[in-house]
Amino acid sequence: MRNAGPPGHTDAQRGRFVRNSRGVRQTLTLSVPLCYDDVAELLSRYSATIKADLEQLARLALFNRAINNTDDHARNFSFIHRGDGHRLSPAYDLVPNLAVGECHAAGFGDGPRPPRPSEVPRLGKVLGLSKPWIQACAEEILSALDGWPRFAEQAGLDESECNHIADRFNP
Repeated sequence: MRNAGPPGHTDAQRGRFVRNSRGVRQTLTLSVPLCYDDVAELLSRYSATIKADLEQLARLALFNRAINNTDDHARNFSFIHRGDGHRLSPAYDLVPNLAVGECHAAGFGDGPRPPRPSEVPRLGKVLGLSKPWIQACAEEILSALDGWPRFAEQAGLDESECNHIADRFNP
C-alpha cells in the first residue's frame, strides 16, 4: 500500500492513508499516543462533516468515561473515506474495564481522562460544541446507562455479573 496522505505531515501526525484496489483513498487508523483534543484537531482539518464528526467524538469520549472503557488508544480512532471526504469511523472496541483506578489511554484537555457525563454541567464548550448540545449528549448517555440492567438481562448476564460491571461505570 502506498502512502497517499496530506502533504507536509508525517504518518504519525495524520494516521495512515492508503488507496484501496479501486484507487479510492481511505484512512486506516491513527498510530501515536493522543488525546481527544488531537482527534478533534485532525477532524477540524480533514473531515468532510466536521460538526457531525466532532459530535460523534464528544459522544464517544463521554461514553468511554461513563462505561470505564480505558482502552481508548489511538488505534481505536479511525477515519474512513467514501469518495466524498474523510469522516470519523463508527465507534468500535467499546468494552468496560473491570479494573479499578486505571487511567484512560487518551487524555482530554489537560487531564488524563474525558469528563464524566455528570461533570458536563460545570464545563463550558467541549471540543468546540455548545454547552446545550453537550448537556443533551450527557443526558442521553446517562439514560442509556439506566438501561444497562435490561440490556444485561437480554444478553444473559445474571444479576451479580450485571452489578459487577455497573459498579465500574462512571456516570
